[in-house]
Amino acid sequence: MKTLNISLVITLLSVNLKDSDTTKIYTLQEIEQYGYLILINQDNRLPSGYYPENLVVVNSVVATEFTNTFLQAVTLNALEEMFTAAKNDNIRLLLFAGYRSEAAQNLFYTRAGESNSSIAPPRTSEHETGYAADILDINNKTRNASFGETLAGKWLADNCYKYGFILRYPKDKNHITKYIYEPWHYRYLGKETAEKVHKSGLCYEEYIKKHGIPNTN
Repeated sequence: MKTLNISLVITLLSVNLKDSDTTKIYTLQEIEQYGYLILINQDNRLPSGYYPENLVVVNSVVATEFTNTFLQAVTLNALEEMFTAAKNDNIRLLLFAGYRSEAAQNLFYTRAGESNSSIAPPRTSEHETGYAADILDINNKTRNASFGETLAGKWLADNCYKYGFILRYPKDKNHITKYIYEPWHYRYLGKETAEKVHKSGLCYEEYIKKHGIPNTN
């Protein structure tokens, strides 16, 4: 069994994400109210210690890179439908990453270095909700902009909304999302909202600013 380097433990403990006066910290009631339509970013954060209640292990038609990968049940159901449709079009998709706990996100963020703007600090990552999925080609596991030019990347971008997903960090929106173009990162919003966001050409921050957070009911 691997042990954690003590210097890394000290570094992890020293990571303190400061909340400014303009930072939104969701309450548990708000998280339940917004459900899978919640906006998570560096200005809209999860409370410390948050843990989703409806996580399920991915053990289905969805191929995974790692064992014991979890997602919200509603996300997994939609992902199964999308992976099956892609396979019917001769596209073999791979779930590279799903739910990530606050502690795991903290470790991921620390190891990458706090200056790495492509990694979300803990409590600001959509992966901590269980509604986000990093999806790649089963034969091409490279997470960079070139994935968007592959057959799998293009299929996902064109068809994701049909199954309730959006490309969360599109091109030319990094000044709004604060993250680079990530053609592998997809967020579940439900079919109705995903189609509206997709056809609007807006990123989720822009869509919410214009229309408000949609109602899950």
